[in-house]
Amino acid sequence: MTDTYQLYLPYISKEYSSFSNKIVKDVDYPILGVKLPILRALSKEIDELDFPIRYHEDVLLRGFAIARKKCPLGEKLDLVSSQLPLLKSWDEVDSFSAALKFKKAELGEAYSYFKKLFKDERVFVRRLAIVWMMQNKKSFNDLDEMLALITSVKNDDYYISMAVAWALCDFYILSADKALPYFRKVDEETRKRAKQKCRDSFRISDRRFEEC
Repeated sequence: MTDTYQLYLPYISKEYSSFSNKIVKDVDYPILGVKLPILRALSKEIDELDFPIRYHEDVLLRGFAIARKKCPLGEKLDLVSSQLPLLKSWDEVDSFSAALKFKKAELGEAYSYFKKLFKDERVFVRRLAIVWMMQNKKSFNDLDEMLALITSVKNDDYYISMAVAWALCDFYILSADKALPYFRKVDEETRKRAKQKCRDSFRISDRRFEEC
């Protein structure tokens, strides 16, 4: 069985642990302080996924290992499902989503899988659905359906609101005309956050979002 602490030991940083504890709140496990690029590299050294989860890094490592595992799509999605109960922070969600890659022929089924996650009661599972949809938006034609899903998700948590705001900004960069009507479909606080993200983006010169 993989001894993850021994894997991490040469890379543990007290300074990075302290920094991570400030920006990643309410995690279930201690943060040792191993940076994401190192965890991605370490994920190549493990084949098994049933190691004990004792550290925040274990959740991240397992997510990267799932993402890089070569297997049929059904098996891959089962592994994604096995990761969902472990997701308890924004960085566990966002890094996992970014690492997940599917072949072109698999995207339709993957889309259907993540679409179902929008109805999940767990906050960070819903965030995964939002972030994955946003990160893969260029792979699909129906921006309206994606925007409708994102803006109609149960928005009962700060990390959901921030994900929706992030997605609205990102879709606005891709297609302002498509995204603009959806700024009006979210609550005022989320809309303010989305507009601020647009203001902060160096990729946006068209400021029609201000009118929403």
